[in-house]
Amino acid sequence: MPRAEIFKLKPASSKPQDKRKDVSRFMLRLPKESYEQLSQISSRNHRSMNAEINLQLEKLIAMRNAEDGAQASRASSNTAHSEEPSPSVLALARKLQALPAEKQKALMTLLA
Repeated sequence: MPRAEIFKLKPASSKPQDKRKDVSRFMLRLPKESYEQLSQISSRNHRSMNAEINLQLEKLIAMRNAEDGAQASRASSNTAHSEEPSPSVLALARKLQALPAEKQKALMTLLA
């Protein structure tokens, strides 16, 4: 008579647990076109899609923080007129944002 084997199965609703405490899981729905573009970009940059999304979000957040800081600085200045950054300054800021995060930090360290 064959022996019955008992398998301990996890419930279908259980999800893999990430061992790192500093990571949050997040489900993201994308339009198919955006998914395909992101897939191509991440492949071209030799990154996982997750790493590419993280990097792009970090760049966006840094850019927004820089913009917020610049706006706050202009608002607190005592000048009677408001000056917008020149096109060359904006182009330089875009180039800075395009750099990988570690290169951005290294450049900012050198400039400080």
